[in-house]
Amino acid sequence: MFCYYLISQQGVIVLSQAVNRILVDDVLERLHRDDCSALKKKHLLYSPSHGTKEMREACATFLTRQHFPMEAVHPDHLIIMPGVTACMESLARSLCNPGDVVLSPSPIYHRIKTNFEDAGARIVHMVTTQDNNFELTPEQVEASIVEVQSEGECVRACVLANPQNPLGQVMTPSFLRAILEICARYEVHVVVDEIFAFSVFANDATFTSLLALEDLPDPHRTHMFWGFSKDFCIAGLRIGLIHTVNPQLLTKLKLRSHYHSTSQQTQHAIATMISDTVWCDNFLDSSRKKLAEAYAKACDMMEELQIQVLEAKGAFFLWANLQPFLTEPTVEAEFELCRALLFAGVSIIPGTKFHCSEPGWFRILFSVPEEELQEGLRRLGVVIGNRR
Repeated sequence: MFCYYLISQQGVIVLSQAVNRILVDDVLERLHRDDCSALKKKHLLYSPSHGTKEMREACATFLTRQHFPMEAVHPDHLIIMPGVTACMESLARSLCNPGDVVLSPSPIYHRIKTNFEDAGARIVHMVTTQDNNFELTPEQVEASIVEVQSEGECVRACVLANPQNPLGQVMTPSFLRAILEICARYEVHVVVDEIFAFSVFANDATFTSLLALEDLPDPHRTHMFWGFSKDFCIAGLRIGLIHTVNPQLLTKLKLRSHYHSTSQQTQHAIATMISDTVWCDNFLDSSRKKLAEAYAKACDMMEELQIQVLEAKGAFFLWANLQPFLTEPTVEAEFELCRALLFAGVSIIPGTKFHCSEPGWFRILFSVPEEELQEGLRRLGVVIGNRR
């Protein structure tokens, strides 16, 4: 159903694929410069599969500059892989035994369930609902751990996304610390996907990375993902990272990196780009500003269509309530509306794909050129207008 290659040839406006297309030209211009694109002999030879020294040092310096941790990020605590999906899959297989339970909220990015279940774990969703704006609470996390453990099962990890995909929520430091303290008491690993870390656009929100928290309750059970696909608009170059200080886990991840290595040419180009501190600071500031503008315009359009939208503070999405336009409150009706929208020329993703328990919520991308956003939402308006 969700065929991303339909973008232009068949006239479908794609508001479903999680990419920032607003500043792609800026990144392309930087990568075209000689310092990024020049190949050297060493780039043609083998290198450490878990990331070149140049790349890991550049990432460590970049993350230290951006997140202000108490101690500088160490390159030896980073594993470089071709995208956060590869990072998540590798960590899942390194961390979990068959039958382990992994907790994650819902709605949530669907690859979390896929990757951990492929590794033999069982995902237990901590369900959030529209009644409380889909907010997860520390009490809910602890209750889920206690319930699973009371049945004699091992809760291996709690996996979160910050900023949240698809909701756009940004976790506060106090919330993160509460989750870390709860999980530490029960010896549960905490894994946070921070792939939208530098795409927090709300003036009243500040992103706090796991790396910035002082005195972690259980450092060896605290792990973070980040990548370049979203914040730097380069999903096609496939590069992400895992940060962990757990020596056993680092050893396992290095072994798995033999199957998930990234080309030296890509690593050199990106390491050079993020080492240009002036360019990076200007780019990230511009990105946040343009995302805020695009979000405001998208919300205005949705208000004109009389569609409820959950307030977002980061990432690229509107979490929109299209329940009034379902023929009935079922998953089947949700997919029927999704098909109707696709046939009308606009692609968005139904909430069921994010394990939402309440049919009728959809994720709509706003980080596209303004004319595409306007046309895509116009087409959506035509479909729902016939259902009022």
